Amino acid sequence: GECLHNEAELARNFRELERVYKHVQHEHSIAVAGYNLAQVEIEHFRQQARALERALQETQAGYERYRAESDHMHRKYLAVKKQYFMSSVVAAKLSLALQGSFSNMQAEQLYDLAKLQRIRA
Repeated sequence: GECLHNEAELARNFRELERVYKHVQHEHSIAVAGYNLAQVEIEHFRQQARALERALQETQAGYERYRAESDHMHRKYLAVKKQYFMSSVVAAKLSLALQGSFSNMQAEQLYDLAKLQRIRA
C-alpha cells in the first residue's frame, strides 16, 4: 500500500506543479504583453518629443525671422526720419536764402521778375 500512496502523492504533486507552471506561464505572458505595450508607449512618447522639438525649432526660426524683419524696418524708419530731417533743414536754408535774396532785391528787379513770370505763364 505504501507504493500506491506514494504514487498518489506524486500524481498530486505533479498536478500542483502543473497548476503553478500554468499560472507562471500566464503571468509571464501578461508581463510580456505589458512590456510590449510599454515599448509602444515609449516609441509614441519619443515621436511626440520629436514633434515638439520640431515645433519649437520652427517657432524659434519664426521668431528670429520676425526679429530680423523688425530690426530691418526700424533701420529703414531711422533712415527715412534722417532723410526727412535733412530735407527740412535744406528747405529751411532755401527759405532763408530766398527771403534774404528778396530783401536784397530792388523793387525794379522784383517788377522785372514778375514780368518774366507772366511771359513764361
